[in-house]
Amino acid sequence: MKRILIVLLVGISACNIQAENVGKDFFIRQLDSSLSKAEKLEVLTDSMDGTRGEDHLYWAKRLYEEALVSGDGYYQEEALTELLRHYVNHDVKDTARYYLAEAERVLPDSEYKRYLLKFMRTIMDVRVVYYQDNSERDSLMTQVLLRLKNNQQASRLEKAADYYLMGAATTSRAEIDYETKADDVIKYFDLTLQQTEGLPIRTAMLFRPNCFFQICGNAFSDSVRVRYGLRYLAMLQEYQAYLKTRKRKFTNQRHFLNAYSMLACSSETLGRAQADAYFRRFVELNRRYPEDANFTPTYEYLFTAFRYYSSINDKRKTLQVCDSMVTYLHSVDMGAHASQYVREKIALCDSLHLYKEGFEAFKLYDSMLAKVQKTTKAAEAKEAEIEQEVARLMLEKKTLEAEKSNMRLLFLLALFVLAVCTILYTVFYLRKTKALNKELKETNHKLVLAGGRLRESERMKYAFIRNLCNEIFTPLNAIKGFSDFLLDSDVDEAERKTFLKIISEHSNQIRRMMDNILEIVRLDSNEGHLPLDWTNIHTLCTWELETLKKDAMKPGIEYKVTGNQENDVVCTNQTYLGYILGHLLNYVNRATEQGDIVVSYQLDAEAGKQSAHIYLTATGKVTQSEVKSGNVTLDDSAGASDIALLVCEMIAGRMNAKLIRDTEFKDGLRFIIELPL
Repeated sequence: MKRILIVLLVGISACNIQAENVGKDFFIRQLDSSLSKAEKLEVLTDSMDGTRGEDHLYWAKRLYEEALVSGDGYYQEEALTELLRHYVNHDVKDTARYYLAEAERVLPDSEYKRYLLKFMRTIMDVRVVYYQDNSERDSLMTQVLLRLKNNQQASRLEKAADYYLMGAATTSRAEIDYETKADDVIKYFDLTLQQTEGLPIRTAMLFRPNCFFQICGNAFSDSVRVRYGLRYLAMLQEYQAYLKTRKRKFTNQRHFLNAYSMLACSSETLGRAQADAYFRRFVELNRRYPEDANFTPTYEYLFTAFRYYSSINDKRKTLQVCDSMVTYLHSVDMGAHASQYVREKIALCDSLHLYKEGFEAFKLYDSMLAKVQKTTKAAEAKEAEIEQEVARLMLEKKTLEAEKSNMRLLFLLALFVLAVCTILYTVFYLRKTKALNKELKETNHKLVLAGGRLRESERMKYAFIRNLCNEIFTPLNAIKGFSDFLLDSDVDEAERKTFLKIISEHSNQIRRMMDNILEIVRLDSNEGHLPLDWTNIHTLCTWELETLKKDAMKPGIEYKVTGNQENDVVCTNQTYLGYILGHLLNYVNRATEQGDIVVSYQLDAEAGKQSAHIYLTATGKVTQSEVKSGNVTLDDSAGASDIALLVCEMIAGRMNAKLIRDTEFKDGLRFIIELPL
């Protein structure tokens, strides 16, 4: 049996289907008549399956939009699959990458999603190795060979993708020894089939159909072709039955054409009658569905007819088809692929005693052979270079592993020496009496300083209590006074609501003051630093600002959060940082009557900085505070706002951060929170 001359691996076995005598208007009418969401999704799916080209793309996008609205995962997968097929096959890389990202984002995690994304990325690589001959192709092939040689623990999916890519790369080789090339193609695609065995039929239809097609097309053995061809046809029939369970009315004909084409040329194993039946079925499908041909319907017919007539030993018809194929390949500017058909023509002319035609065919074959040999040598040289690069990288890897092992030993030895030196130094240091005396003096000095701080702390506590009493008495007096008014029966309903609102505000003021006092006590009782963790600044700032807007938004103020969302993660205490932000936002909101309140952040990772800054800025009509710096102290004049700022400053210190009032900012009010990275 003669092998395939041209294996056009366009990448993806398209699942869009051509419906006979069904146009776009028909599906629009169907869509208009659908009632439920489920019916609408089914009609959109039929519209996508039953059209081609731009109409197919249009319905796929409509289906995706509707599936997003309804939240149906199956239809989302089907729509994204068809959109990816279209843009990958047409090499529209930017749009293909967009829909890959969309599938990654929208689709729930599943086996189908993983295989779909990997398959589409593999096909994009296939287009590189099949259609290009540049450094990008060489680099890609080198990476694949390295993975196959080194990564024995790779998943089935990763191995299947690499074997598929190697099979595609092998089909693009131009060689005189067709049998060697065919064996390599069959080997890689059979390995792909092994790695994808047992998958659900819908998932299997991604990788497996083209594998069967390539194996059947490259098999010289009639029995091998029949074995894989029947598996191929059975898989397609199983998938056709699955589509019916999903109420999909149109069936893919592309791979049915391929399967019938392969089986039609196997009369030696199947028998003449069965091969004739498969050939007639192929001719009928090729006539009814010309757009489902892998290349063109003309090429598919000539290719299948040549193999069919060869298998039944009809040499006259085989010669006629052979001439037609050579003429056709030259007409589509693919004459370089006609050498095998010319060689077959020589043998046919010899057996039919057509020596003149055979001599002309021999001269043509001789000229084509020289070109093929030149191309083959260039391809072999390129593959040799890739193999050498792979060998070099393997050797380099082993060298690096040896160096890593040596470095590990040196590191352990250095640690041992360092430990011994540390022990000796510690023993020597402890024996020095002068060091003990010095330590004793330093301890006494620290005790003196601690006593001073204790006295200062007592003074501050007394001042704090006095201020606290004043701050509590003011709202309490207001609450008492307005409560007395409420007891007066002459107060109307509007005034009563106003008094209740004032009482509520003063009650909240007392509650916030108590919260601040409790926070001061909690921080004062714990001298250690607060636990830190990675925190998204943008999300936290947005949350606190939205909370402020919800509770105390003023109509004359615009609230904004600005910063680089791609670089907004720091190590801090999210709870307490939110506490600081909330208090500061309330502070600047009370001080601002009209203008802008902006929360901005910036991460500085340059040498010497290594810090993040959060700026709380109020501009416009702002009442200036008496706070002159970030160092807030409690004296006889300190108020509730100062107590809140003191709490914020104490919290910032426990987080290794700083709270600063920007006194150089003259256009309003600005606080700066400086966080270490």
